Amino acid sequence: MILFYFGADDTWNNLNKRGFYRRNTCLLKAFKDSDQIEKIYLVHRTIRPKLLKQMKNKPDSGDKVQDIFFATIFSEKKVFNSINRWLIQKQLLRQTGYRSKPDDVLFAYWPRGFLAWKATGIAGKLIFDTDHNIIGDPHLDSGQGEERETLFDEILQKADVILSGARSMLNWLRDRGFNQIHRIRNGVDRERFTGFNRENKISGKMPVIGYMGTLSLWIDWDLLFNLVSRNPTWSFHFIGAPYKSQQYEKLEVLPNVVFFGQQSPSEVVKLMQEFDVGLALYQKHPALDVDSMKIFEYLAAGTPVVSTRFHDFLEEDFMGLLYLADSVEELEQGIREALVSTSAKENIRKEFLKGCEWSKRAEEVIQIIKK
Repeated sequence: MILFYFGADDTWNNLNKRGFYRRNTCLLKAFKDSDQIEKIYLVHRTIRPKLLKQMKNKPDSGDKVQDIFFATIFSEKKVFNSINRWLIQKQLLRQTGYRSKPDDVLFAYWPRGFLAWKATGIAGKLIFDTDHNIIGDPHLDSGQGEERETLFDEILQKADVILSGARSMLNWLRDRGFNQIHRIRNGVDRERFTGFNRENKISGKMPVIGYMGTLSLWIDWDLLFNLVSRNPTWSFHFIGAPYKSQQYEKLEVLPNVVFFGQQSPSEVVKLMQEFDVGLALYQKHPALDVDSMKIFEYLAAGTPVVSTRFHDFLEEDFMGLLYLADSVEELEQGIREALVSTSAKENIRKEFLKGCEWSKRAEEVIQIIKK
């Protein structure tokens, strides 16, 4: 199987240096490790001044993953589409020595990946993937929402299969008559968290209640502020950068709060070793039925998870491993229980995580492609 991958965050070399921590790159790594995929061309859009330098890759270097680059030569107006695509395909052929075939797989992550594929015009089986509901995302203003719906009309015409981790996204697609949809959940790389030990972790110190992830509009900020301000004997650690929200600033004045900002994947793992409890504090919203990667990673680290009941399937999805709450009082109760939790559910946790490796997710996708 030959895979053209659109929508990775960086080149393969840079991803290996930075680490794999988002859905798109974790799936990419799992595809690379699969013996069912022969070759992966990692396709990147660039600009004309950089193109010649980046095209110096030798065709088929022997590495399973090869970065390839393209740039549009003429203005991206409809009248120039055909010539631009012809030139782009020449650029890609020069780098790969390979002419794409109709049975090749074109994996496009998010609208950016789809638009990159569209610019190339490569033929093949198009798989579009999005982790959450990107139509009902609260970060979109009305204009952006309309633009994204228009783009999805085109994706529905072009895609052979659409994947998502969010039931609401799949329901939205189904309501529009598109039935080649599959729920592919997020996953985890358990090896990142080997060596974690919760034995005697809390004894003799202030408990650390941790949160990792983007500080965005998805968080129930009022609930979080009440939780932190009401519990000065707990230390709250936040790992992640703000995104389109400044509400985290009202937490900065509280003495039991530490912000670490954006960190590398390896540093995140080090900081997580201090967590006694991990938080997931999404708002309850029809489009926020996210399959949160942070929950998988908390569980892989052996950290008990206290979460808002932000959608109705959390108990089922996580096999009863989470402490769920609807109010600040229930959050506090969940944290207290988590702080003294035993290993009563350890076998359930281990069994759950076995089925959540990214290799399992990649295998699910490959089986869908083969149908």
